[in-house]
Amino acid sequence: MWVGVLVVFLAGAGLVAYKLIKRQKDRAASAEMQRWEMKSEMKLNTELSAEELDRYLASENEKLDRYEVLRPLVDELDLVAFWGLAGPEEAMAMLKDSAELRAGETPGTVVFVVSDKDKEMTGKLGQAMARSYHAMKLRDSMRLPPPPPPGYQE
Repeated sequence: MWVGVLVVFLAGAGLVAYKLIKRQKDRAASAEMQRWEMKSEMKLNTELSAEELDRYLASENEKLDRYEVLRPLVDELDLVAFWGLAGPEEAMAMLKDSAELRAGETPGTVVFVVSDKDKEMTGKLGQAMARSYHAMKLRDSMRLPPPPPPGYQE
């Protein structure tokens, strides 16, 4: 009889240990998959149709993924060391995946979204990326020649 009690006790203890280990692994996996997001909503000057908004977002996301926007962030935030990557090219690829412009919930708005596994780094990335993106847009606007005066024809 004592052997039966001992077997039941060991089986119960083994089951409890198995469930605890499984719960710990599930929590670790979910923590690994969790990403923090920083969102910033911007209002457009004019309300765009769905097709125009898609073209606008594709164009702006291409600008956001430019070398001149991403590369300064890799050096400024030392992302190669922070993320433990082999080089700046990998860091820029991760940056491309972690930032984008999306359509806002209300018409006439666009949402800038940055995400990362680290909460503090998400905030730093969002601020630095917005600063670098706006600087790039300013440089681009300064390179364009001014429009011709009204009534001027070639």
